[in-house]
Amino acid sequence: MSSWIKLFRDINKHWIWQNSDYLKWWLDILLEVNHAHAKVVINNKIYDCNRGEKLYSLDTWAHRWGTNKSKVRRFLQLLQNDNMIVLKSETQTTRLIVCKYNTYQDMRHADETQMKHKRHASETHLTPIEEGKEGKEEKEEKEEKEIKDTPSAFSFYYELLKLGAEKQLVSDWLAVRKKKKLTNTETALKGFLKQVDKSGNSLNDVLTKCIEKSWGGFEADWYKKNNSDDFQRNRSTTKVTIFG
Repeated sequence: MSSWIKLFRDINKHWIWQNSDYLKWWLDILLEVNHAHAKVVINNKIYDCNRGEKLYSLDTWAHRWGTNKSKVRRFLQLLQNDNMIVLKSETQTTRLIVCKYNTYQDMRHADETQMKHKRHASETHLTPIEEGKEGKEEKEEKEEKEIKDTPSAFSFYYELLKLGAEKQLVSDWLAVRKKKKLTNTETALKGFLKQVDKSGNSLNDVLTKCIEKSWGGFEADWYKKNNSDDFQRNRSTTKVTIFG
């Protein structure tokens, strides 16, 4: 049972298929999580690690995937937002839990899961949404539909949402950019995300800071300098063109 995982053919309809790194990282998670309960020792402390779970730090995932911690954080947040995983902070590590792990490992549920996929062929989830309160389920379906129904043309707003940004933060920051008459192009977004990665902060943290400081753009050094009076004077007189 530990030598294989199940994948459904409609994985190629899922958003994760569109990014080769994301697809590789997701498959690595499925292969790396425990297929049975085990005890793990981390820095002389014993942790219980259950089936479908893994105790790895963000640095460990980053090292495995040959990337930086900021990109790992953004990717894992996307998975969590899509109900594919749950992240829990431990004292010296992070517990990653794959939702509906039996979907990928347990043959006893193969027929049942296959029927669910047939009934929901139009959906692009890799993992089924838990059946819970109708209000929560309807809200999640509505949010996913908004992203799926986005026009094929580039959208600054929806690209940020796909990366795990909070809707309110995106709306507020775009209002700041609009006031400063900045254009929301794909090049501008790439420049912004590059600086977010360089800063080592999460996307939502950077957006919050940009809103608080009325920054239409962002550079990694601003986090270190924003409390400096000299920096504030320089900011008011310097025209930032990379994001316009």
